[in-house]
Amino acid sequence: MARIALRGACDRQRGIVFDQDPFAIAAASAPQVMRIVAHTILGTLDQAAQHDRAALLDAFGAWLDAGGSAGSAAAALFCHPNTVRNRLRRLQEQTGRSLSERRGIAELTLAFEIDRRITGPAH
Repeated sequence: MARIALRGACDRQRGIVFDQDPFAIAAASAPQVMRIVAHTILGTLDQAAQHDRAALLDAFGAWLDAGGSAGSAAAALFCHPNTVRNRLRRLQEQTGRSLSERRGIAELTLAFEIDRRITGPAH
């Protein structure tokens, strides 16, 4: 479990507590399978320019960290709330997942965690 917790850490974290971040643990538990899962959910973003892909995922991550508040996410990203809303709308359109549905949020969250922990910034 300790190896998985260390593998689940990302740039923002040196380590994680095994039972406090289930998405990170899931992302790190079976890297080969999780890469396929992430590609299934986020693969359509690969067609976008790298900076566009990063902007969409950064907005989503900030939105998650802000508890679903576009205003708080915008403050963290130093942009206007409408910019965050626009990026989230584009993320939904490109992935086919809805942020108004729990399953869509869960799938995007898992793919986001996999992307930032396993596939990394080179993707």
